[in-house]
Amino acid sequence: MTANRKRVSGFTATLTLAIYFVLFSASSLADKLAPSLLQIDEVQADHYQVLWRTPMGAKVSPEPILPESCQSDTPSIAQENTKLERRWFATCDGGLNGKTLAVNALAASQTIAMLRFQPLTGNLQQVVLTPEVPKYSVPKTNNDESVFIQYIGLGFEHILGGTDHLFFVTALLLLAGSWLGVVKTVSAFTLGHSVTLALVSFELITVWPPLVELSIAATILILALELSRPRLSDKQPYIKRHPWLVASLFGLIHGLGFAGALQEIGIPASDVVSALLAFNVGIELGQLAFVGVVSITFYLVRQQSEQIYNYTELATITAIGGVSVYWCLDRGSEIVSNVF
Repeated sequence: MTANRKRVSGFTATLTLAIYFVLFSASSLADKLAPSLLQIDEVQADHYQVLWRTPMGAKVSPEPILPESCQSDTPSIAQENTKLERRWFATCDGGLNGKTLAVNALAASQTIAMLRFQPLTGNLQQVVLTPEVPKYSVPKTNNDESVFIQYIGLGFEHILGGTDHLFFVTALLLLAGSWLGVVKTVSAFTLGHSVTLALVSFELITVWPPLVELSIAATILILALELSRPRLSDKQPYIKRHPWLVASLFGLIHGLGFAGALQEIGIPASDVVSALLAFNVGIELGQLAFVGVVSITFYLVRQQSEQIYNYTELATITAIGGVSVYWCLDRGSEIVSNVF
């Protein structure tokens, strides 16, 4: 009787945890939109050219907020694919140094915004504005932070904010099994996404973002289905026998997603190689941090109880599979709507 109760309790805990992850992940990404871009270039002292690019179709459209000392002319409006662009000139008494730039309604629109500010003198300043931190105070003096350091931070933030990529990496960890397998598999994934990230960044190939997003979701679903197979003592399926090879091939697809994000952010024309390398380094640092946390967590759970670990693994696989199905349907319907 006690054993049965334990099994029922364990199953209930597993089901509850899986449902929580599915609902949380699906709801947080149900209206996933590309980031908005606020680009401000100082063309002469206290005079700025402003570009505001935001996705169309948002329930609530975010809006940039310039300091009260700024006077703006009438913007020109143009549509580029699924984005709406507004361009205008602004004159700001005393300049923007020491002033605050912001974007409102980020929480309501469920998106983020990239702010790029290029002063007449000094380095390009780039920050990601989020619903939690929708403002940026321009330093009173020129920012001497290098482009390399800035793009490391952007890459780090991107990978840790990409739930689909993190789900994929988690699936790779479960698939790899041993520590050596983890090292080989994650390294293969890194190699794969680095190749396509560079190819797109140097405009050697072009991509269609909706198809890339659907393909990324499909790679996660494939791994979830593979993880859900019974563990047999005889010959294992190809993916389980060669996870590093599959990781490198699927990495090519995820690299297209990273490249799309980098294109949204923008690459300084004078520092393309440096920015690309730094962005990739930032992605790897974020990925390693995530792998470390997840690996240690699984290890500690397994040390505590093999049964609890099995329930945790099952809940994780169920969550990854459930959310990836949702992503495939959601992103597939987006493609259909765009085509027809």
